[in-house]
Amino acid sequence: MADKQKEAVRKQMEQLREYVREHPEDARAAATVAPRLAAAGHTDEAARVLTAAIEHHPGDDHLANAAFFAGSAVPSIAPRLIAAYRTAHDKDPDSMDIQIGLCRVLGLVSASDKEASREQIELAEAALAERPDSFSVRINAHQAYLAAGNEEKAIEHLAKAIAVAPKGEPTVPFLGIHLAARLDKVGRPQDALGVLADTLHAYGLTPGLGGAVTNAAWTEIGRIRLKQGDAVAAIAALRASANVPFDEALKQSGLRKALAEELDKAGHASDVAWYSRTIERAEKAREGQWLGSHGSVAYARYVYRALALPLWVCISAAIGLLLAGTLRHAGAKGSPLEIMIGAVGVYYGISLLRGAFGRGVRFAGPIIHGAFTGIGIAVLAAGALFIVQGWLWGLIAAVVLGTPWLLILIRFEMLVAARRKERV
Repeated sequence: MADKQKEAVRKQMEQLREYVREHPEDARAAATVAPRLAAAGHTDEAARVLTAAIEHHPGDDHLANAAFFAGSAVPSIAPRLIAAYRTAHDKDPDSMDIQIGLCRVLGLVSASDKEASREQIELAEAALAERPDSFSVRINAHQAYLAAGNEEKAIEHLAKAIAVAPKGEPTVPFLGIHLAARLDKVGRPQDALGVLADTLHAYGLTPGLGGAVTNAAWTEIGRIRLKQGDAVAAIAALRASANVPFDEALKQSGLRKALAEELDKAGHASDVAWYSRTIERAEKAREGQWLGSHGSVAYARYVYRALALPLWVCISAAIGLLLAGTLRHAGAKGSPLEIMIGAVGVYYGISLLRGAFGRGVRFAGPIIHGAFTGIGIAVLAAGALFIVQGWLWGLIAAVVLGTPWLLILIRFEMLVAARRKERV
Protein backbone atom coordinates (compact mmCIF):
# COMPACT_ATOMS: atom_id res chain seq x y z
CA MET A 1 0.00 0.00 0.00
CA ALA A 2 2.78 2.44 0.95
CA ASP A 3 4.63 1.75 -2.33
CA LYS A 4 1.49 2.42 -4.37
CA GLN A 5 0.91 5.70 -2.53
CA LYS A 6 4.52 6.79 -3.12
CA GLU A 7 4.24 5.92 -6.80
CA ALA A 8 1.01 7.91 -7.11
CA VAL A 9 2.64 10.92 -5.44
CA ARG A 10 5.67 10.62 -7.74
CA LYS A 11 3.49 10.55 -10.86
CA GLN A 12 1.48 13.53 -9.66
CA MET A 13 4.70 15.44 -9.04
CA GLU A 14 5.99 14.66 -12.53
CA GLN A 15 2.76 15.93 -14.06
CA LEU A 16 3.04 19.15 -12.08
CA ARG A 17 6.67 19.63 -13.12
CA GLU A 18 5.73 19.17 -16.76
CA TYR A 19 2.88 21.64 -16.37
CA VAL A 20 5.02 24.43 -14.87
CA ARG A 21 7.63 23.95 -17.61
CA GLU A 22 4.92 24.60 -20.20
CA HIS A 23 3.17 27.34 -18.16
CA PRO A 24 5.82 29.32 -16.28
CA GLU A 25 3.32 32.16 -15.82
CA ASP A 26 1.06 30.08 -13.55
CA ALA A 27 1.99 31.46 -10.13
CA ARG A 28 -0.21 29.09 -8.12
CA ALA A 29 1.23 25.99 -9.79
CA ALA A 30 4.76 27.30 -9.23
CA ALA A 31 3.92 28.00 -5.58
CA THR A 32 2.79 24.39 -5.20
CA VAL A 33 5.66 22.69 -7.01
CA ALA A 34 8.74 24.76 -6.13
CA PRO A 35 8.94 24.07 -2.36
CA ARG A 36 8.60 20.35 -3.05
CA LEU A 37 11.33 20.49 -5.66
CA ALA A 38 13.61 22.32 -3.25
CA ALA A 39 12.93 19.82 -0.46
CA ALA A 40 13.62 16.93 -2.87
CA GLY A 41 17.01 18.38 -3.83
CA HIS A 42 16.10 19.79 -7.27
CA THR A 43 17.43 23.21 -6.32
CA ASP A 44 18.16 24.65 -9.77
CA GLU A 45 14.77 23.63 -11.09
CA ALA A 46 13.02 25.08 -8.02
CA ALA A 47 14.86 28.38 -8.49
CA ARG A 48 14.00 28.49 -12.24
CA VAL A 49 10.33 27.79 -11.59
CA LEU A 50 10.10 30.49 -8.94
CA THR A 51 12.05 33.20 -10.75
CA ALA A 52 9.99 32.65 -13.92
CA ALA A 53 6.75 32.92 -11.96
CA ILE A 54 8.00 36.00 -10.06
CA GLU A 55 8.75 37.66 -13.39
CA HIS A 56 5.12 37.19 -14.45
CA HIS A 57 3.36 37.70 -11.06
CA PRO A 58 5.69 39.47 -8.60
CA GLY A 59 2.79 40.61 -6.42
CA ASP A 60 1.27 37.19 -5.78
CA ASP A 61 1.17 36.50 -2.03
CA HIS A 62 1.14 32.69 -2.38
CA LEU A 63 4.20 32.89 -4.61
CA ALA A 64 6.08 35.00 -2.05
CA ASN A 65 5.30 32.41 0.65
CA ALA A 66 6.46 29.59 -1.64
CA ALA A 67 9.70 31.46 -2.39
CA PHE A 68 10.30 31.91 1.34
CA PHE A 69 9.71 28.23 2.15
CA ALA A 70 11.84 27.04 -0.78
CA GLY A 71 14.64 29.43 0.18
CA SER A 72 14.42 28.26 3.80
CA ALA A 73 14.78 24.64 2.68
CA VAL A 74 17.68 25.46 0.35
CA PRO A 75 19.49 28.67 1.42
CA SER A 76 21.70 28.59 -1.68
CA ILE A 77 18.81 29.75 -3.91
CA ALA A 78 17.90 32.73 -1.67
CA PRO A 79 20.08 35.29 -3.57
CA ARG A 80 18.37 34.37 -6.88
CA LEU A 81 14.91 34.81 -5.37
CA ILE A 82 15.81 38.16 -3.79
CA ALA A 83 17.31 39.32 -7.10
CA ALA A 84 14.10 38.39 -8.93
CA TYR A 85 12.02 40.48 -6.50
CA ARG A 86 14.48 43.39 -6.70
CA THR A 87 14.17 43.39 -10.49
CA ALA A 88 10.37 43.44 -10.21
CA HIS A 89 10.56 46.23 -7.61
CA ASP A 90 12.81 48.34 -9.85
CA LYS A 91 10.26 48.01 -12.66
CA ASP A 92 7.34 48.99 -10.44
CA PRO A 93 8.62 50.73 -7.27
CA ASP A 94 5.13 51.90 -6.24
CA SER A 95 3.58 48.42 -6.06
CA MET A 96 2.87 47.58 -2.43
CA ASP A 97 2.32 43.90 -3.30
CA ILE A 98 5.83 43.66 -4.75
CA GLN A 99 7.28 45.44 -1.72
CA ILE A 100 5.57 42.88 0.53
CA GLY A 101 7.02 40.03 -1.56
CA LEU A 102 10.52 41.55 -1.39
CA CYS A 103 10.15 42.04 2.35
CA ARG A 104 9.17 38.36 2.68
CA VAL A 105 12.20 36.95 0.84
CA LEU A 106 14.62 39.34 2.55
CA GLY A 107 13.76 37.34 5.66
CA LEU A 108 15.87 34.54 4.17
CA VAL A 109 19.08 36.50 4.82
CA SER A 110 18.17 39.29 7.28
CA ALA A 111 19.33 37.34 10.34
CA SER A 112 22.92 37.39 9.06
CA ASP A 113 22.87 40.52 6.89
CA LYS A 114 22.40 43.82 8.76
CA GLU A 115 21.70 45.80 5.60
CA ALA A 116 19.02 43.33 4.52
CA SER A 117 17.56 43.46 8.04
CA ARG A 118 17.36 47.26 7.96
CA GLU A 119 15.71 47.19 4.52
CA GLN A 120 13.25 44.51 5.61
CA ILE A 121 12.12 46.59 8.60
CA GLU A 122 11.69 49.68 6.40
CA LEU A 123 9.57 47.72 3.91
CA ALA A 124 7.53 46.15 6.72
CA GLU A 125 6.80 49.52 8.36
CA ALA A 126 5.82 51.06 5.01
CA ALA A 127 3.42 48.19 4.37
CA LEU A 128 2.00 48.45 7.91
CA ALA A 129 1.22 52.13 7.38
CA GLU A 130 -0.93 51.20 4.39
CA ARG A 131 -2.27 47.78 5.44
CA PRO A 132 -2.28 47.47 9.24
CA ASP A 133 -4.84 44.64 9.20
CA SER A 134 -3.04 42.48 6.66
CA PHE A 135 -2.06 39.02 7.90
CA SER A 136 0.90 38.79 5.47
CA VAL A 137 2.18 42.25 6.40
CA ARG A 138 2.05 41.45 10.12
CA ILE A 139 3.93 38.18 9.56
CA ASN A 140 6.59 40.06 7.58
CA ALA A 141 6.93 42.62 10.39
CA HIS A 142 7.24 39.81 12.95
CA GLN A 143 10.03 38.15 10.99
CA ALA A 144 11.78 41.46 10.34
CA TYR A 145 11.96 42.40 14.01
CA LEU A 146 12.79 38.85 15.04
CA ALA A 147 15.78 38.84 12.68
CA ALA A 148 16.84 42.22 14.11
CA GLY A 149 16.73 40.80 17.64
CA ASN A 150 13.78 42.92 18.84
CA GLU A 151 11.77 40.19 20.57
CA GLU A 152 9.08 42.46 22.04
CA LYS A 153 8.19 44.03 18.69
CA ALA A 154 8.29 40.62 17.04
CA ILE A 155 5.87 39.26 19.66
CA GLU A 156 3.56 42.26 19.23
CA HIS A 157 3.28 41.79 15.47
CA LEU A 158 2.85 38.01 15.74
CA ALA A 159 -0.04 38.42 18.20
CA LYS A 160 -1.69 40.92 15.85
CA ALA A 161 -1.12 38.62 12.86
CA ILE A 162 -3.00 35.86 14.67
CA ALA A 163 -5.80 38.29 15.51
CA VAL A 164 -6.28 39.49 11.91
CA ALA A 165 -5.70 36.12 10.21
CA PRO A 166 -8.37 35.16 7.66
CA LYS A 167 -10.86 32.59 8.84
CA GLY A 168 -9.64 29.07 8.19
CA GLU A 169 -5.95 30.06 7.87
CA PRO A 170 -4.25 26.71 8.65
CA THR A 171 -1.05 28.20 10.06
CA VAL A 172 -2.77 30.12 12.89
CA PRO A 173 -2.65 27.38 15.58
CA PHE A 174 1.05 26.77 14.90
CA LEU A 175 1.70 30.51 14.98
CA GLY A 176 0.06 30.47 18.41
CA ILE A 177 2.49 27.79 19.54
CA HIS A 178 5.38 29.82 18.09
CA LEU A 179 4.08 32.89 19.94
CA ALA A 180 4.09 30.92 23.19
CA ALA A 181 7.72 29.90 22.60
CA ARG A 182 8.70 33.56 22.04
CA LEU A 183 6.85 34.65 25.19
CA ASP A 184 8.61 31.99 27.24
CA LYS A 185 11.96 33.08 25.83
CA VAL A 186 11.48 36.67 27.04
CA GLY A 187 10.53 35.54 30.54
CA ARG A 188 6.72 35.46 30.28
CA PRO A 189 5.94 31.77 30.89
CA GLN A 190 2.45 32.36 32.30
CA ASP A 191 1.45 34.35 29.22
CA ALA A 192 2.89 31.53 27.11
CA LEU A 193 0.81 28.94 28.98
CA GLY A 194 -2.28 31.09 28.46
CA VAL A 195 -1.68 31.25 24.71
CA LEU A 196 -1.16 27.47 24.58
CA ALA A 197 -4.38 26.86 26.55
CA ASP A 198 -6.27 29.12 24.13
CA THR A 199 -4.74 27.30 21.14
CA LEU A 200 -5.71 23.89 22.52
CA HIS A 201 -9.20 25.12 23.29
CA ALA A 202 -9.74 26.62 19.82
CA TYR A 203 -7.99 24.08 17.58
CA GLY A 204 -7.37 20.88 19.56
CA LEU A 205 -10.44 19.16 18.09
CA THR A 206 -10.18 20.51 14.54
CA PRO A 207 -10.61 17.58 12.08
CA GLY A 208 -7.41 16.81 10.18
CA LEU A 209 -5.41 19.29 12.26
CA GLY A 210 -6.15 18.72 15.94
CA GLY A 211 -3.65 15.90 16.44
CA ALA A 212 -0.65 17.93 15.31
CA VAL A 213 -1.83 21.03 17.22
CA THR A 214 -2.42 19.08 20.44
CA ASN A 215 0.93 17.31 20.19
CA ALA A 216 2.81 20.55 19.58
CA ALA A 217 0.97 22.54 22.26
CA TRP A 218 1.39 19.93 25.00
CA THR A 219 5.05 19.60 24.05
CA GLU A 220 5.56 23.33 24.66
CA ILE A 221 3.52 23.19 27.89
CA GLY A 222 5.75 20.37 29.12
CA ARG A 223 8.95 22.22 28.23
CA ILE A 224 7.80 25.31 30.13
CA ARG A 225 6.75 23.25 33.16
CA LEU A 226 10.08 21.43 33.15
CA LYS A 227 11.94 24.76 33.15
CA GLN A 228 9.81 25.76 36.14
CA GLY A 229 10.99 22.63 37.94
CA ASP A 230 7.66 20.76 37.78
CA ALA A 231 8.74 17.41 36.36
CA VAL A 232 5.40 15.76 37.23
CA ALA A 233 3.51 18.28 35.10
CA ALA A 234 6.07 17.90 32.29
CA ILE A 235 5.63 14.11 32.26
CA ALA A 236 1.83 14.51 32.24
CA ALA A 237 2.20 16.89 29.28
CA LEU A 238 4.41 14.36 27.48
CA ARG A 239 1.71 11.72 27.83
CA ALA A 240 -1.02 14.15 26.79
CA SER A 241 1.04 15.09 23.72
CA ALA A 242 1.00 11.47 22.55
CA ASN A 243 -2.67 10.81 23.33
CA VAL A 244 -3.87 12.47 20.12
CA PRO A 245 -5.64 11.45 16.91
CA PHE A 246 -3.13 10.53 14.22
CA ASP A 247 -4.65 12.87 11.63
CA GLU A 248 -3.32 14.16 8.32
CA ALA A 249 -1.38 17.08 9.80
CA LEU A 250 0.33 14.80 12.33
CA LYS A 251 1.18 12.33 9.56
CA GLN A 252 3.00 15.19 7.82
CA SER A 253 4.88 16.49 10.86
CA GLY A 254 5.32 13.41 13.03
CA LEU A 255 5.28 13.48 16.84
CA ARG A 256 7.59 16.11 18.35
CA LYS A 257 10.58 14.84 20.33
CA ALA A 258 11.96 17.96 22.04
CA LEU A 259 10.21 17.42 25.39
CA ALA A 260 11.13 13.74 25.47
CA GLU A 261 14.78 14.62 24.88
CA GLU A 262 14.76 17.20 27.68
CA LEU A 263 13.06 14.78 30.09
CA ASP A 264 15.61 12.12 29.18
CA LYS A 265 18.41 14.50 30.14
CA ALA A 266 16.58 15.19 33.40
CA GLY A 267 16.62 11.47 34.24
CA HIS A 268 13.08 10.34 33.37
CA ALA A 269 14.11 7.49 31.09
CA SER A 270 11.06 5.24 31.63
CA ASP A 271 8.61 7.93 30.53
CA VAL A 272 10.76 8.72 27.52
CA ALA A 273 10.91 5.03 26.61
CA TRP A 274 7.09 4.90 26.64
CA TYR A 275 6.95 7.94 24.37
CA SER A 276 9.53 6.41 22.02
CA ARG A 277 7.41 3.29 21.67
CA THR A 278 4.43 5.49 20.88
CA ILE A 279 6.43 7.28 18.18
CA GLU A 280 7.49 3.94 16.71
CA ARG A 281 3.88 2.74 16.50
CA ALA A 282 2.83 6.04 14.96
CA GLU A 283 5.57 5.83 12.34
CA LYS A 284 4.41 2.34 11.38
CA ALA A 285 0.85 3.62 11.04
CA ARG A 286 2.03 6.54 8.92
CA GLU A 287 3.91 4.26 6.54
CA GLY A 288 0.91 1.92 6.25
CA GLN A 289 2.95 -1.09 7.36
CA TRP A 290 1.31 -4.48 7.79
CA LEU A 291 0.33 -5.63 11.27
CA GLY A 292 0.68 -9.39 11.59
CA SER A 293 -1.82 -11.48 9.67
CA HIS A 294 -4.70 -9.01 10.07
CA GLY A 295 -3.80 -6.71 7.21
CA SER A 296 -2.79 -3.10 7.07
CA VAL A 297 -3.56 -0.30 9.48
CA ALA A 298 -6.14 1.11 7.08
CA TYR A 299 -7.88 -2.26 6.82
CA ALA A 300 -7.83 -2.72 10.60
CA ARG A 301 -9.42 0.71 11.04
CA TYR A 302 -12.07 -0.15 8.47
CA VAL A 303 -12.95 -3.40 10.28
CA TYR A 304 -13.05 -1.60 13.64
CA ARG A 305 -15.36 1.13 12.35
CA ALA A 306 -17.63 -1.42 10.69
CA LEU A 307 -17.96 -3.65 13.78
CA ALA A 308 -17.51 -1.30 16.75
CA LEU A 309 -20.97 0.31 16.78
CA PRO A 310 -23.13 -2.82 16.36
CA LEU A 311 -20.99 -4.74 18.86
CA TRP A 312 -21.19 -1.88 21.37
CA VAL A 313 -24.99 -1.68 20.97
CA CYS A 314 -25.49 -5.43 21.40
CA ILE A 315 -23.17 -5.75 24.41
CA SER A 316 -24.60 -2.64 26.08
CA ALA A 317 -28.18 -3.83 25.54
CA ALA A 318 -27.40 -7.24 27.03
CA ILE A 319 -25.66 -5.75 30.08
CA GLY A 320 -28.41 -3.14 30.46
CA LEU A 321 -31.20 -5.75 30.44
CA LEU A 322 -29.32 -7.89 32.96
CA LEU A 323 -28.74 -4.87 35.20
CA ALA A 324 -32.36 -3.73 34.86
CA GLY A 325 -33.69 -7.13 35.91
CA THR A 326 -31.33 -7.30 38.88
CA LEU A 327 -32.12 -3.79 40.13
CA ARG A 328 -35.87 -4.20 39.66
CA HIS A 329 -35.65 -7.35 41.74
CA ALA A 330 -33.74 -5.34 44.38
CA GLY A 331 -36.55 -2.75 44.60
CA ALA A 332 -35.60 -0.02 42.08
CA LYS A 333 -38.67 1.93 40.91
CA GLY A 334 -37.42 2.72 37.41
CA SER A 335 -38.68 0.81 34.41
CA PRO A 336 -36.18 -1.38 32.49
CA LEU A 337 -35.67 1.45 29.98
CA GLU A 338 -35.16 4.02 32.76
CA ILE A 339 -32.69 1.72 34.48
CA MET A 340 -30.75 1.28 31.22
CA ILE A 341 -30.65 5.07 30.67
CA GLY A 342 -29.61 5.56 34.28
CA ALA A 343 -26.82 3.02 33.97
CA VAL A 344 -25.44 4.88 30.96
CA GLY A 345 -25.64 8.13 32.98
CA VAL A 346 -23.77 6.58 35.91
CA TYR A 347 -21.08 5.26 33.58
CA TYR A 348 -20.54 8.61 31.87
CA GLY A 349 -20.70 10.46 35.20
CA ILE A 350 -17.90 8.29 36.56
CA SER A 351 -15.95 8.79 33.31
CA LEU A 352 -16.28 12.59 33.58
CA LEU A 353 -15.15 12.53 37.21
CA ARG A 354 -12.15 10.38 36.30
CA GLY A 355 -11.30 12.89 33.57
CA ALA A 356 -11.72 15.79 36.00
CA PHE A 357 -9.07 14.35 38.30
CA GLY A 358 -6.74 13.39 35.46
CA ARG A 359 -3.58 15.46 35.20
CA GLY A 360 -4.41 16.84 31.76
CA VAL A 361 -7.65 18.49 32.93
CA ARG A 362 -6.16 19.74 36.21
CA PHE A 363 -3.34 21.47 34.36
CA ALA A 364 -5.85 23.05 31.94
CA GLY A 365 -7.01 25.33 34.76
CA PRO A 366 -9.49 25.49 37.66
CA ILE A 367 -12.50 26.43 35.52
CA ILE A 368 -12.19 23.41 33.22
CA HIS A 369 -11.41 21.18 36.23
CA GLY A 370 -14.45 22.48 38.12
CA ALA A 371 -16.74 22.14 35.11
CA PHE A 372 -15.68 18.54 34.53
CA THR A 373 -16.28 17.78 38.22
CA GLY A 374 -19.67 19.51 38.40
CA ILE A 375 -21.06 18.03 35.21
CA GLY A 376 -19.73 14.61 36.19
CA ILE A 377 -21.58 14.79 39.53
CA ALA A 378 -24.75 16.01 37.77
CA VAL A 379 -24.72 13.16 35.26
CA LEU A 380 -23.89 10.58 37.95
CA ALA A 381 -26.71 11.79 40.23
CA ALA A 382 -29.20 11.96 37.38
CA GLY A 383 -28.31 8.42 36.31
CA ALA A 384 -28.71 7.11 39.85
CA LEU A 385 -32.13 8.78 40.24
CA PHE A 386 -33.26 7.38 36.86
CA ILE A 387 -32.59 3.93 38.31
CA VAL A 388 -34.00 4.44 41.81
CA GLN A 389 -36.95 6.85 41.28
CA GLY A 390 -37.64 6.98 37.53
CA TRP A 391 -37.24 9.52 34.74
CA LEU A 392 -38.85 12.58 36.42
CA TRP A 393 -36.45 12.78 39.36
CA GLY A 394 -33.52 11.99 37.10
CA LEU A 395 -34.43 14.82 34.74
CA ILE A 396 -34.85 17.29 37.62
CA ALA A 397 -31.41 16.35 38.98
CA ALA A 398 -29.81 16.78 35.56
CA VAL A 399 -31.32 20.27 35.10
CA VAL A 400 -30.71 21.54 38.63
CA LEU A 401 -27.15 20.23 39.00
CA GLY A 402 -25.96 20.52 35.41
CA THR A 403 -27.29 23.93 34.30
CA PRO A 404 -24.97 26.09 36.49
CA TRP A 405 -21.89 24.34 35.14
CA LEU A 406 -23.07 24.68 31.55
CA LEU A 407 -23.53 28.41 32.15
CA ILE A 408 -20.02 28.59 33.60
CA LEU A 409 -18.61 26.91 30.48
CA ILE A 410 -20.48 29.37 28.24
CA ARG A 411 -19.09 32.25 30.28
CA PHE A 412 -15.62 30.70 30.02
CA GLU A 413 -15.94 30.68 26.22
CA MET A 414 -16.76 34.38 26.33
CA LEU A 415 -13.79 35.14 28.59
CA VAL A 416 -11.41 33.25 26.29
CA ALA A 417 -12.62 35.24 23.31
CA ALA A 418 -12.21 38.50 25.24
CA ARG A 419 -8.69 37.55 26.35
CA ARG A 420 -7.66 36.91 22.77
CA LYS A 421 -8.78 40.43 21.85
CA GLU A 422 -6.94 41.96 24.81
CA ARG A 423 -3.65 40.43 23.68
CA VAL A 424 -3.75 42.31 20.39
